[in-house]
Amino acid sequence: MHDAQDLRRCTERITAPPMKIETVAKFLFTLISIGVLALSGYLLYGKLKFIMSAERVQGQVIDLQHVRSTNKNNTEGTWRPVVRFRARPGR
Repeated sequence: MHDAQDLRRCTERITAPPMKIETVAKFLFTLISIGVLALSGYLLYGKLKFIMSAERVQGQVIDLQHVRSTNKNNTEGTWRPVVRFRARPGR
């Protein structure tokens, strides 16, 4: 009987407790959330960089162009403006 108790204590020390599924899920969701947050920061930086370097010019709508929809539920399509503008010289 003494040997069985020693053997049980020895194996309890050797084997680590199994990871709970909740712990793994929390880790994965945290990792994915950090990745999505980093991606959104990168995309925001690119958009702000473009806006800061963009140039404002006056434009004039010269026509409306009908565009057919590829959506079978929207058979009428939609309209989009055709715009004419002049950039500054050298741009």
